[in-house]
Amino acid sequence: MGSITQLNDKLRTVPNPLVSDEQARGAIEDLSALGTDGELLNAAAKEGLLAISVPSDFGGADLPNELIAELVEALARRSEEVARRALSHFVALELVRSSGTDEQRRGLYNRVLLGECLAHVGFGIADARTNADGIGLSLAVPTDIVPASHQDWTILSVVDERSGRGIAALPATALDQVEIGSDLHLPGDHVLTLGPDAEHIAQAIEVLLEAALKVGLLSGSSASPYEPEPDVVLRELLSAMIARVSGTIDALQVGAANVDLSALDRSVLALRHLNQQAIG
Repeated sequence: MGSITQLNDKLRTVPNPLVSDEQARGAIEDLSALGTDGELLNAAAKEGLLAISVPSDFGGADLPNELIAELVEALARRSEEVARRALSHFVALELVRSSGTDEQRRGLYNRVLLGECLAHVGFGIADARTNADGIGLSLAVPTDIVPASHQDWTILSVVDERSGRGIAALPATALDQVEIGSDLHLPGDHVLTLGPDAEHIAQAIEVLLEAALKVGLLSGSSASPYEPEPDVVLRELLSAMIARVSGTIDALQVGAANVDLSALDRSVLALRHLNQQAIG
């Protein structure tokens, strides 16, 4: 398979790459002074923040997951909607990390490094079925599941006629030209074979970033310096578990031999329970 070749007709300034934790934290702090809430995600993209999880082998900084959580938390203080768009983007990027070929991943990562945004449809959606269509593939775009987040690419799970699972990268330009529920033709290189642990780790990222979003909402919900004690305790517990889960995912992503998925599962279960207690 080749690389992702779909061009995008949006004109945008190429972001400056962020190569260190300090640079990223500085850019996150600067978000509070950048634009209106409606422009926050574009501002984050221009600062290079939407590319901080791109692996170094593909031209990114591959910064720690705790920094991604800090970004989502900062966005949530300003806008829950924008924070959820960023959450969806990073979950989609995690699915890409462990799927497809190097060329396919490089194609999508290059789009993100240029400031483009992904959106994931969610894990509760049934796989869309793909079929051979000439030199490409066709799939029926599932009804009412494509996020309306002004994303450049939509990532959804698919299964082919041989029951092989993967993810499809649907460009916004293609979705604009097809009715939901109708067949969409895709080049073959827009479907990436799903890696064995890709969904497992991406689901953990989703829980992690949901916790960061909750912390942001809790931090922004009190105008008084005297916060209710339950909010203080819950925020501290969430922050501690965010650090723990982030470190475990970091270790798994670099292939550390002393960490397994069961350790991640235990921490994610605890963090999910805390998320259910938080507002929103």
